[in-house]
Amino acid sequence: MPNFSGVWTLKEQGVAVKGDRWQSLPEFVFVSGNTGRMTNERINLASSGGTTFFGEIRSAAGSGSEFKAKAAFGNGVRGIWSCITGSSASTDIEYFTFASTAASQDFGDLTLASGGGSGLSNNTRGITAGLGNAYSDNGIDYVTIASTGNATDFGDLSTASGFSASNSSKTRGCIAIGWNGSTYNNNSIDYITIASAGNGSDFGDMTESKSFVSSTSNLTRGIFAGGASQVTIDYITIASTGNATDFGDLTQTCKSGCAGSGSTKAIFARDDASSTGSAAVSFINIITMATTGDASDFGDLDTNGNGIFKAAVGQSTPSHQA
Repeated sequence: MPNFSGVWTLKEQGVAVKGDRWQSLPEFVFVSGNTGRMTNERINLASSGGTTFFGEIRSAAGSGSEFKAKAAFGNGVRGIWSCITGSSASTDIEYFTFASTAASQDFGDLTLASGGGSGLSNNTRGITAGLGNAYSDNGIDYVTIASTGNATDFGDLSTASGFSASNSSKTRGCIAIGWNGSTYNNNSIDYITIASAGNGSDFGDMTESKSFVSSTSNLTRGIFAGGASQVTIDYITIASTGNATDFGDLTQTCKSGCAGSGSTKAIFARDDASSTGSAAVSFINIITMATTGDASDFGDLDTNGNGIFKAAVGQSTPSHQA
């Protein structure tokens, strides 16, 4: 029996699958660092919940003392943070390797500074949408994930978008428009074809008008959850166009949270202290993407209420695989 290398016959592959010896990627989701604590966290979707420490953020990332990433994507080997702010919006793009706890490294720069965009990818190309004018504009950039270097202009969204939320299949990306420069309450969704540079087109609408949404996906379904004061979870069928459908509810509101997925499950997480001085909010929710229903509690993040504006990327997200 081959030891996960060489050329396998169909019979050998069948035996490995049946005997549960098929090599697969770990079901990990990685959550970006945060203000005052330049570290990443890792969530094991196969565990009972919670997070563990996973590597540091490069000291020069963001402003060097603050790190707030709002966009994330990957390819199963490498994770990328973009739309990074410290004391101000930046063009910085950071990357790390899922298999290593080494500190993040400089990847390159976006074409426009942004602190309010969102990210999506297939296994080759990563997209950051909502660039320009610091926190709300319509620019879209792309990078080739396996290499390093500056981003290239992809096109424009149909309208300005800040604090947007994105998901993807291997071929199509979907972006929920957030703050359009005048109102935070929007429900429109744009879509793009990842392999072809161009402008966003109308996909449909979410079930509610809102911003500060979190989003992730499997190969067929895009999931949008939470918002400034919402607990609702929506889903779309990425390959088609049309309005979103109600999926269920989170256990609590999830403003400026993050989302990431594995092969079947997805998490939504938030960690921040209230501006009114009340107790810090920290939680992780989990769902099974192929079904519908309310989310379940999955423990807490470990950033002590100091992690507002976070991003997440899954190592085994289906759209990221070859």
